[in-house]
Amino acid sequence: LARGLDQLLAFDGDVESTFCSDFTVTDTAFGEVRTVDLKEGGADLPVTNDNRGEYAALVARYKLEGSCQGQFAAFQRGFLLMCDGAALSF
Repeated sequence: LARGLDQLLAFDGDVESTFCSDFTVTDTAFGEVRTVDLKEGGADLPVTNDNRGEYAALVARYKLEGSCQGQFAAFQRGFLLMCDGAALSF
């Protein structure tokens, strides 16, 4: 992931025509493929030389935070249940 985003950020040519990307990511969960907008209307926003920094930041944020949000919420509920309350503040 990091190498691909670094290549996108360092690319000297026309990002839009070369990478043909938009502000979405594709995820697979339990065999189901889904497309997630990184920002409102992401499927209609091409990644260009001007906005590739924003795209890279949004992809990294989604992969590190958004894609595991459901799993972490389930873990947190179980942890707080076992600790009989909020042992840690989030």
